[in-house]
Amino acid sequence: MARPRKQLETQTGNLTRQTQTIRSYEESLIRSNRDAIEQIPPSLFRNAAAKKEYKRILPELLDNNVIGNMDRNNIVVYCNSWSEYQQYQKELKKEDAFLESKDGKLYENPKIRMMRDAFRQMTAAGEKLGMSISSRLSAAALKARQQEETLKNEFGDI
Repeated sequence: MARPRKQLETQTGNLTRQTQTIRSYEESLIRSNRDAIEQIPPSLFRNAAAKKEYKRILPELLDNNVIGNMDRNNIVVYCNSWSEYQQYQKELKKEDAFLESKDGKLYENPKIRMMRDAFRQMTAAGEKLGMSISSRLSAAALKARQQEETLKNEFGDI
């Protein structure tokens, strides 16, 4: 299975100018509008906590040039999963992690499985939105390189 393709900005390999131009053009073709990304109907969110998470992450996601209207579903999935995860975590603090059946055997509290499932969904949606540590580190490295190049262009190689 092929690896997921990275944005041109986060590429670390030596690409020819022609390849860079082609990839830049390809990325410009996939950029979608952003007019509806800030207008997600409240009915799509599971609860107020999911809506609050959406308002928290949206400004940071919009800094990414590729995020657009087509990513609305991933944002909703992420926020709803985050809300579920938080809810199960609170409930498990009040309950035991293992429950005892009538015959005396211990079994895992079903909320642990539900919390794990919510975490998996949240992580998968977050990775698709570029919220993983590796994608943020790549973006940080890119910004540092751009600042360095700007300084070199402005003051020369000191």
